[in-house]
Amino acid sequence: MDILLSKLEDYLRSLKKVSIAFSGGVDSSFLVFISKKVLDKNNILPIFVESE
Repeated sequence: MDILLSKLEDYLRSLKKVSIAFSGGVDSSFLVFISKKVLDKNNILPIFVESE
């Protein structure tokens, strides 16, 4: 699991800026959390989307 998390963090760092479709669910919340861990908050754009 640590290897997968490390690869995700490396990938996010390589992007430098991200937009994330944020529904408030577990998956999108986790992605926003990890993004905030490795990127400057000004380089993250969470976009709220409704999920049914």
